Amino acid sequence: MINKPEDGNIISRRGYRNTKSRAAVVEILENAEIPLSAEDIYLRMKESGRSASLSTVYRILELMEDNQLVERTAVDNSKALFSLVRSGHKHHLICISCHKMVAIGGCPLKGLESEISRETQFDITGHRLEVYGICPECRKG
Repeated sequence: MINKPEDGNIISRRGYRNTKSRAAVVEILENAEIPLSAEDIYLRMKESGRSASLSTVYRILELMEDNQLVERTAVDNSKALFSLVRSGHKHHLICISCHKMVAIGGCPLKGLESEISRETQFDITGHRLEVYGICPECRKG
């Protein structure tokens, strides 16, 4: 479930105007099965008949990231993927060859997070885990 206000408008709840382009980016991310790059979002907008430049998509994602509405995942040195911040969280396996992403079921860090909190006296508010490797399809090729 996505953390949304009652009106469902995650952009305006942060005090920003919800433009058609911003609403389109949110809708695309809400319906995405996996994190998407800015280019993927831009192409999906074009396919659905909505217009915005790629630089506009980047600005929207930057605004959303600054307001903790999206999470950025680094796939390699040149490509970032974005997903909406949702209640709960997911961890991913990422293929360094084809960039395929697979969600890891459950949270393997829950116990470790508690232990780190006890040892350091930090109030831990969250974490992310991305595991990189080569998927079975790329390994065969």
